[in-house]
Amino acid sequence: AYSCKKMPEAAYLYFEKALATAETDRQKSTVLEKMLDVVGKENLQVADKCRKILSLTNQLTNIYSKNPDNSDLLRIRTLAEKTLELLKKSGN
Repeated sequence: AYSCKKMPEAAYLYFEKALATAETDRQKSTVLEKMLDVVGKENLQVADKCRKILSLTNQLTNIYSKNPDNSDLLRIRTLAEKTLELLKKSGN
């Protein structure tokens, strides 16, 4: 609901609560993917946004590395690499 209302900071907080109660990797990956979407809309400095994205991609990498289909893993690794490059360019 907060995402639809264009309140990404509030949505992120609720997704953090959902992540804490998620039991399966599938539930966790669903929440983490939604958190990635919300971080992109948050009003943060570039370096802070990059750090949040990298934290989420690390968690997703751990989950997706267990799956035989590696398409999600490759997508998340690519995002992490590009985000790390951007963080380095930002000087932080």
